[in-house]
Amino acid sequence: GEARSGEKFGPEVSFGERMQAITGKRIIVVKYCEGGSNVHTQWNPDTTENNWSKEDDNGYASFLYDSVDFSSKAYLFKNMVYTMRMTEETLIAGGVDYRWAG
Repeated sequence: GEARSGEKFGPEVSFGERMQAITGKRIIVVKYCEGGSNVHTQWNPDTTENNWSKEDDNGYASFLYDSVDFSSKAYLFKNMVYTMRMTEETLIAGGVDYRWAG
């Protein structure tokens, strides 16, 4: 049957374990996905819903806060950028050593 949300994992678990084995470092894989979405529409940064003024953008999550909408798949790209910024800001505030890689 079809898996319910949270019941199964994808290749990110094996990838994280392998990266830890190779590097000897703690690894975190941030998986950000929405089932039933498509790259052309919901993940497209050029759609009206996912676009914002890059010139006015200060690089902080708070800049995007008023324009994200987690109840709609139309904003998936913008929601992801917001979530990544919040993650980074939280790690910095907590004094956690990290490095973006991908």
